Amino acid sequence: LPYDFNAGVAALFGSMEDAPITSLADVVALNNEDPVNRAPYGQSFVEWSAANTLTAEEFARVQTTAEAMANHWMDTILEQNDVDILVTGTLYSGNAGAAGVPALTIPNGLDPNGRPQGIILSGPYLSDPQLIAVGYALEQALDGRVEPDMDATIAQIDAVTGK
Repeated sequence: LPYDFNAGVAALFGSMEDAPITSLADVVALNNEDPVNRAPYGQSFVEWSAANTLTAEEFARVQTTAEAMANHWMDTILEQNDVDILVTGTLYSGNAGAAGVPALTIPNGLDPNGRPQGIILSGPYLSDPQLIAVGYALEQALDGRVEPDMDATIAQIDAVTGK
């Protein structure tokens, strides 16, 4: 994940003519100039990704291994529990991504720090329609969506941009 994020950002910024930012290291430096407004929840993942030293070849090998292990894990969990869909917390998201299986996040309110949290539904390859149906029903039952405070968000954007 950190390699892919780092490489993807570099490719995006590299494709832009005269981009003032060319890497995640630039993003980290920019955020460090005003962390309260630019990275109010911290930037540990961005820093971790910027420090990544994997090569493209190493990443491809890790990705292939992770996908095989995650697919085996997913198939085993579903089979052993005789279920069609797996319901987990947000810390699980890497497993679905590594396996390349469909996953859907349902909002589930705010954590004790006021940050959005969710529940992740995932299933085997091509289970997308079933995930959407179950996800919709679960989202309605949980009623966990919290509307953002747009006035506070706009004020924060204005403070950063100086408008």
